[in-house]
Amino acid sequence: MEEEISLRELIEVILEGKWIIIAVSIVSVFFAGVLSFFVLSEKYEARANIMFDKKFVEQQGLSLESYKELVATHARFEAVYDELQLDSSNYTVNSLKKAVKTELNNDSNQIMITVSGENPEAIQKIANQLASNSVVDFRKRLIDDKERELLREERLLDSITVELEETPKLLGTTEIREGAHVIQIPQINPQFEKLATRWDEANHNVSQLQAEKEYLEQSLQTGGKGLYIMLHPAPLPVEAVAPRKMLNVAIAGVLGFMASVFLVFFRDFWRKTKPNQELGS
Repeated sequence: MEEEISLRELIEVILEGKWIIIAVSIVSVFFAGVLSFFVLSEKYEARANIMFDKKFVEQQGLSLESYKELVATHARFEAVYDELQLDSSNYTVNSLKKAVKTELNNDSNQIMITVSGENPEAIQKIANQLASNSVVDFRKRLIDDKERELLREERLLDSITVELEETPKLLGTTEIREGAHVIQIPQINPQFEKLATRWDEANHNVSQLQAEKEYLEQSLQTGGKGLYIMLHPAPLPVEAVAPRKMLNVAIAGVLGFMASVFLVFFRDFWRKTKPNQELGS
């Protein structure tokens, strides 16, 4: 019976203060709507992706985390800032760094570069320029690595060539008599055979590395299509990601309702509680 009376009292308190609840909720929704639709600036996001060939990553043992760190270097931001000639009233190098977020997706072997801002065209250019510069640098690093590998193999080939020239091919001959005929069979030097095999392998490696280096250079000159590191440019963002207007209004309505209900119950408590009762308790 006491529970029914308490519930009834609660409902009566809410009904008595219903206009306060309605008014506070409406005001909260109104101000949230004004802020979201007319005061707060819309923010957009542009995202460019740098994708790495999975087999190539596995073969080379690349660390995508290290490549991710190279995207967001201070020198990289300075280069983008100068190349795009960004307005100093809108961007500085430091504010540009804060507007850019880099993420790594190991499952798809890609680095995601996300730029946020109020100007869709500007952030699209920033995202694509930053990603493009990074991809060009990464591809050049591949060529540099290939050149160093080629140089090591060429030195090895030269060393084997010198050693091969100084090693006699034949140790002598062996005579075999067949009746009246004498057949002389040359004895091949085993060391010469080993060096010849090594020379063939080194020469093959040099030819293969040279072809790979030329392929990398040609791919770099033609935009890099089909190369191990590929760029997916950021499209022009058309929908703002913030503020989330309807969500803000809905949250403001819920918070306004909760605050107004608390206010109504507090007012009822203040009215019904006498000072002498508080002191006596």
